[in-house]
Amino acid sequence: MKKPFFYFLMLSSLFVNAQTTIVEERFEKDKTPMRYHYLPKSGKIVIEKGSYVSMSTNRRINNITSYDSNGKIEIVADQFEIPQAYFSVTENTFKVDEFTRAAGAKKYNYYVNGKQTPFISYSDVDRNFWISNKYNVNSSFGRAFFNDKYELDIVDEKGKNKVIFEKDEFYLETLDIFSKEKRIIPIVKPDISRLVGKGFINVEEYLGYTANIIDNDKFEIVTKSISKDYKSSILYRTFYSMEGKNVGEQKIDISLPKEYLAYSANKVARINEKLTGFKNETELFLTDIGINDFIEDNVTKDVYVYGLFADKPKKLNDDNSPMGYYIFKFDKDGNKLWESINRIEDKDDFNKKIHLVKVFSSLSFSDNELCMQTGGAFTNKYFHYCYLDKKTGNIVSKGKISYEKDRIYTMSGDVRLFLFSFYENKDYKKKLFDLDGLIAIDKNKKVADYLKSINNKNKLYFNTILGNEGTWLIESDNEEYYKVTFFKA
Repeated sequence: MKKPFFYFLMLSSLFVNAQTTIVEERFEKDKTPMRYHYLPKSGKIVIEKGSYVSMSTNRRINNITSYDSNGKIEIVADQFEIPQAYFSVTENTFKVDEFTRAAGAKKYNYYVNGKQTPFISYSDVDRNFWISNKYNVNSSFGRAFFNDKYELDIVDEKGKNKVIFEKDEFYLETLDIFSKEKRIIPIVKPDISRLVGKGFINVEEYLGYTANIIDNDKFEIVTKSISKDYKSSILYRTFYSMEGKNVGEQKIDISLPKEYLAYSANKVARINEKLTGFKNETELFLTDIGINDFIEDNVTKDVYVYGLFADKPKKLNDDNSPMGYYIFKFDKDGNKLWESINRIEDKDDFNKKIHLVKVFSSLSFSDNELCMQTGGAFTNKYFHYCYLDKKTGNIVSKGKISYEKDRIYTMSGDVRLFLFSFYENKDYKKKLFDLDGLIAIDKNKKVADYLKSINNKNKLYFNTILGNEGTWLIESDNEEYYKVTFFKA
């Protein structure tokens, strides 16, 4: 690998208004956009630039540049070679593999605020970096397993990260990314008696939990109890220091007056495919952790818990008819500020009886509001969205979006494309969007007018980020140019 050269270049747009062109460039040799990342805490777009290796889909990245919504550009890293970057939750550190022309890197390292760490050999760590925690019941932190100081993992007494909550003791494994010193420290496991037993549902597969790095000094283990009647749930956030000491806990109670808690494919749901017949595979929930999920405001530390509800209680992996969604807001001390329980009247699609692993739900901060999304978008070509006031929980706007998929798209493997977007809106010919793009068209007139102003003869691809301060629109023909536009909230 070439010795990296780090520097900062600060530029500004000539003007910043409701619509700002952040960057517009043509594809150039060795400077073709390869991937992008959104860093929500800093509100920046990061673009990896480079080239493909020969005729393969392998990428050689030689430049990483960030852009903020004011038009400021920061060249994070230049004059180096990597295959891909993964950013930490702190957004100050990214992980890279050693560049090889073929697949299968044997070592990796980190860049922390521009400083390169020593290489770490994959053979020295017992961890699967490439599997999503969505499909691995035993993956505690998923891809977000590092901060600016350490790699983290939850392991058992033998140092293996295939930890079963019900029977294994918990140990914190830390790897110092600068010194490569590894430590395994026993930690006090969250109390299992408050999760299983009389009054709670029976655990059918595994007792679910997740782990999240909060910053450089603290991480959390998240567990949930579910009442036997599916009327209530308690979310426990147990906090630990990097030395494995318990440093606090947050207890959040959710209770529905008439409705019943229902599962959904949210970002913490553990899902896997199982054989149910000859050459027949179906996706199934592995744990009950997907009964609901939460997001946290980075500034106020307010917590928003969200999920779906039904009119009948159903066990894990039983078909059910979702009838709506709920959002509960709590302050940093766990005090409830408001609740918003909203039915979705949609007998043709959303309310149909279905295996709930096929119904997604998500909540995000968008345009200084909350954006709730749910539906069977990946199977039934529809979804619902709703914007709510963060202060009150009142609905600001909502809609149902139906769409078609581009017939020639493929997800069978990695291809030589900068942007992946497959969804069509009949009013925008030869333009393909992601799901957030369909929301932006429906809700944001500035975005819709901009898209209508583009007179293109060939297909254009659009990715959209519904950020807290506004909407990012990334466009490209995937051959000659790309452009990033920001629409201020």
